[in-house]
Amino acid sequence: MDFKQEYIEEVKQILKNLEKSIMLLDQEPNQPDEINNIYRYLHTVKGSAGMFDFKDMERLTHELENVYTDIRDGIRTIDEYVLDLTLHAIDILNDLIEGSVDSGPTDKIIESIITLRGQEASLESSQSLTANNNKKEAFSIFFRPTETLFKRGINVSAMLEDLEDLTWHEIIIHNESVPFEKQLADQKFVSWLEILAVSEEGREAVDDVFLFLNDQDFQVLKLESKESFTNEEYKKQVVLNDDEVEFRLGKLESFDAEIFNKQAQQEKTNKSAILQEVKHELQELQEEEEQVETIAIKKSSKKSAHINVSTDKLDDLINIVSELVTFRSEMQHLLSDEKDNEITEAVEKLEFLTLRLRDSAFNIRLVPINILQVKLQRLIRTVSKDLNKEIEFITEGLDTELDRSIITALEAPLMHIIRNSLDHGIESPDERESRNKPRKGLLKLYSYNSGDHVFIQIQDDGNGIDFEKIKKKAIEKGLIKAKQECTEQELINIMMSPGFSTADEVTKVSGRGVGMDVVKKEIESLRGDIDISTEDGLGTIITLRLPLTLTILDTLVVKVSEEKYLIPINEIEYCYEEDHAVLFKNNRRLINYDNVFIPFVSLRNHFGHEEHPEKETVIIVKKNDVRIAVVVDDIIGQYQTVYKPLNELIQDIDCFSGASILGDGTTALILNALKLKN
Repeated sequence: MDFKQEYIEEVKQILKNLEKSIMLLDQEPNQPDEINNIYRYLHTVKGSAGMFDFKDMERLTHELENVYTDIRDGIRTIDEYVLDLTLHAIDILNDLIEGSVDSGPTDKIIESIITLRGQEASLESSQSLTANNNKKEAFSIFFRPTETLFKRGINVSAMLEDLEDLTWHEIIIHNESVPFEKQLADQKFVSWLEILAVSEEGREAVDDVFLFLNDQDFQVLKLESKESFTNEEYKKQVVLNDDEVEFRLGKLESFDAEIFNKQAQQEKTNKSAILQEVKHELQELQEEEEQVETIAIKKSSKKSAHINVSTDKLDDLINIVSELVTFRSEMQHLLSDEKDNEITEAVEKLEFLTLRLRDSAFNIRLVPINILQVKLQRLIRTVSKDLNKEIEFITEGLDTELDRSIITALEAPLMHIIRNSLDHGIESPDERESRNKPRKGLLKLYSYNSGDHVFIQIQDDGNGIDFEKIKKKAIEKGLIKAKQECTEQELINIMMSPGFSTADEVTKVSGRGVGMDVVKKEIESLRGDIDISTEDGLGTIITLRLPLTLTILDTLVVKVSEEKYLIPINEIEYCYEEDHAVLFKNNRRLINYDNVFIPFVSLRNHFGHEEHPEKETVIIVKKNDVRIAVVVDDIIGQYQTVYKPLNELIQDIDCFSGASILGDGTTALILNALKLKN
């Protein structure tokens, strides 16, 4: 078992819980239970960080734990600075667990925490915390000196003498065709060194010896066991035969005969115990609050269990299920004329089981939107402080579930929309007071299910969209003429054009030319739509319409000439047959449906076919409360498609949103009917 990797995954979950607790304290500071939770989170991470060589993490959580000990004991109160400092520390802890940051940011924030507590202790005193965890560790160091070392002013002889500072070492010289002492004297190297070393102060002591060298000058490998001398990492440096391995083992065992046994047993025992402690801690916390990043598996017992599953494994499962759906369609097509009742029943059973497997597989990937809530709360907290605005953030319906991949892709667009609402929509407190509004601006995130889609609304009670400002900027950019009349919808479309921004200057929040066009593009890449409604002085509502999943789509197969196309069934309102002559008796291209005239598009005309059948089929499509009629030759039937994105050659053709392989092996394009209207 990889104890370290398992520990990393557990710590990531604890840090998410820690961030959530901080945001709860930000809303209501007087919550003793949350303060206790935060202390437990920090204590759990600190208690095992050193054992897994996360020394900086251990130092940081130790100092932060002291702050929350003071808060818990009533010595200090929660304030905005403490919350800011903790949130910044969480970001650094996440970077440390990913290995993407050095000690610089950690040292800086530790100094800030020490200053906050009014301690005289120096940064070095916090580092002494790790000394209690020291143990003998074995390393192999590969040092390949070059003549450039002397040009850089490095004294190789003195550096090798510093090896004496380690607990024990043994130098093995490779390619010693010239005595190494002579090579040092002549400053010309033909040899390289393999150094066996034991340190009671960890890898840091080894790195200190080679402090002034570049990473390419030397390599350090930790020796975990006897097999370390023959693993792939070691072979990249030098390939040893059996006698050479025994020679090195003999040297190490002459210093400490049990070094590997002691090390392995100690690490295995300690890591196993610590991991169990972390797991126990996390299990207790899971009983107190729902863990939204896990996949629920219902068991026969009353208490539900959870496991963490890699998204890569889930993707593989979905791909296999998707291929099975396609295979089921192929079977139905091949056996459509089959008269044997047993074969027909077997095909029907295959269809039933495939649908059940599909639904179960997709349900596993569904996660609630509220996994984004803490990130959005942090964004609102940060941006509102930068803009000196007071914001009340309300959420509703965030238990609505979406495919995990959609939620991941949705994060950036949502954050951009919220930044826009805070920057351009909601007014400053003084301005709101002058308009008889509450000083606090209201921002609401609301989501709900409707059929096969999820709707997400971001509402604010700000000033609404400033259409005059948009028009002025559009004229400046040459997008419209000075005297051109534009509807509000046309100005909204301009607002979502590439690079368009109404910001007068570049700030941390806006003005960089990355605007609503990026949001629109991201939402459309998810087969979604975006709708904006606004009212002057009252606010703006932005509605996102998204599919539950990106993979499977129920469609209607239609025929146009010799080609087949797919229309999503959830968008179809009504179908009927009509004479070609009746449809085209005038040039208005409108039909009367439900006492309302709506436009229609003939796919034969659209795709350049001149001949038309006498009878054609009219399909009424309704999407986002907008109707359009699509005229086709005929309806072939219903088909459950495995959605495939378009390649670069045709992805810019708006009237197609994707493609799928039919049961007979042919490819059919999926129509985006509203784009035909445009």
